[in-house]
Amino acid sequence: MALAVCLLFDRQSERAIRALWDRIEQQGVPSLRSHTHGRHVPHVSYAVLRSWDQTAVTAALEEIAAGSPVELCFDGVGCFGAAGCGWWPVWVPISWRGRRAS
Repeated sequence: MALAVCLLFDRQSERAIRALWDRIEQQGVPSLRSHTHGRHVPHVSYAVLRSWDQTAVTAALEEIAAGSPVELCFDGVGCFGAAGCGWWPVWVPISWRGRRAS
């Protein structure tokens, strides 16, 4: 079994991401809204581990939890699939939309 260490979004951000998934789906592009079981939760993965030292993972998470809130900035869009992955930089108009949505 694998272990994923993830950040979850606040309610407002999660709703915004789910709304984006809906808009993508309306354009005919599958998203995590409907992928597989359809119960995906918006998140950012710190790590996905096939094997791990529970003590080391716990210590790292305790250190992160003791820190200040984190501001996230996204400078690209990634796409992961069976054929591989792709990465595209965010263009200025997209980053402007992000500012309007926040």
